[in-house]
Amino acid sequence: HHVDEPGAALREMRRIVKPGGRVLVVDMFEHERVEYRHTMGHRRLGFSEEAIARDLRGAGLTRVRVIPLAGDPEARGPGLFAALGSVPEHEK
Repeated sequence: HHVDEPGAALREMRRIVKPGGRVLVVDMFEHERVEYRHTMGHRRLGFSEEAIARDLRGAGLTRVRVIPLAGDPEARGPGLFAALGSVPEHEK
């Protein structure tokens, strides 16, 4: 949520991870806290499960999974997820 082009960042991650390796992204689900743009420098207000999965696949990653993370009941921030993707084994 801090980068201008999440797809480009994911493509670079895929490029540098060796075949069979995994990419892990931990970020926030979509939210309405516009003030985060000003107070914390957020470029995006989180990601929907569909959007992050699409971005991972668009970067050429396979076996994509998005897993909601259990939150602290006292937390006031947006929910978090872990998104995983694999670099295909057959890559050079």
